Amino acid sequence: MHEPGRMTAALDVTSVSERRLDYFDTLASDLGRRVVQVPPRTLLASAVDNFRAVRTCLSERQATYNQIRLVRVAGRLSNVVGEILFNEGHFDEARHWYMTAIHAFQDIGDRYSEDIALAGLAYLPTYSADPIGALAVLSPRLDQKPMSGAAAAWLWGMAARAHAVTGDEDEFRRCIATAATALDSASPDEIEFGIFSFRPEKLAFYEAIGHSLFGRADQTSVAAHRALSMYDPSETTEPCLVRLEYASALLTAGEVDEACAVATHAVTSDRTYLATSVIGRARRFDADLRGVSSRAVSVWREQARPALEAVKA
Repeated sequence: MHEPGRMTAALDVTSVSERRLDYFDTLASDLGRRVVQVPPRTLLASAVDNFRAVRTCLSERQATYNQIRLVRVAGRLSNVVGEILFNEGHFDEARHWYMTAIHAFQDIGDRYSEDIALAGLAYLPTYSADPIGALAVLSPRLDQKPMSGAAAAWLWGMAARAHAVTGDEDEFRRCIATAATALDSASPDEIEFGIFSFRPEKLAFYEAIGHSLFGRADQTSVAAHRALSMYDPSETTEPCLVRLEYASALLTAGEVDEACAVATHAVTSDRTYLATSVIGRARRFDADLRGVSSRAVSVWREQARPALEAVKA
């Protein structure tokens, strides 16, 4: 740490000012929004540096109110780092940061934020093609039947995705309905933009995933278009994932040319970031085209090559 940084840390340890706490709060909220709008790795240094600053503040006991705020910020910054590492494909490291976030929120009794971090942790088995592992992460909390708020809705939505992958349509429908009910009861301040909330477009995205897996092209189309109508155009990964689900549904319906056109647009959009989730989904779509020959398939493979061949450093 450079000398000015050491001086700031020394001052923070003795007494964190209200303005300094406000700065940390604002920074964590801002990073939670920006991480879905820009290449996530560009935010890693800021998130880690400020996490270290907060940890330094916590090295000596602060006033109780300040201590709670600092621990909450540390948890939110840990969640951001976990999100970045997940997007870059570093799942083992991401797990450590998500668990640190969960521990921090447990320490101050912030159940809402703990559930948000738990949903993030469930990403790791979800995108490792391990739906049983995802349910193992989620079930202890869902057995407590959280029934209201955006965080609870996210947990039920993640469970719905896992059940769809296992082929359990009844559980998929039940969890989607429970997530919708929980989201309806969320307070307006819970429906914020970024990774610290769960919004209606994300639920529609999860519905599209389930309908696609069950081979229902029409319902996939409806859910996908509903999601896309609500997503902020600045988001860098999930709109692409929604379009890939729709493309898979079109492929199931025999609309090969349209499916390839939709998928190609999804992965080549200027807004799309080739995160691990996007790369994996693009490869799955490409695998479904095995044995299919057409100009549209050739165009897809040529233009989607960066996504199909991407290797994270």
